[in-house]
Amino acid sequence: SELDAKQAEAVTSPRFIGRRQSLIEDARKEREAAAAAAAAAVASSEPGNPLEAVAFEE
Repeated sequence: SELDAKQAEAVTSPRFIGRRQSLIEDARKEREAAAAAAAAAVASSEPGNPLEAVAFEE
C-alpha cells in the first residue's frame, strides 16, 4: 500500500539510519560498561558462587 511505501522510505532515510546507528552504538557502549562493571564487581568481591560470575555473560 501507499503507507507501506512511505514507511519504507522513512526507515531508509539517511537521518533515520544515522539515528539508528547512534542508538546501536549507545547500546553497545552501555553493554560494554555493564560487563566491565560486572567483571570489576566479581573481581573485587570475595570468591562466592562461580555461577554468579557467569550470570552477566551473554
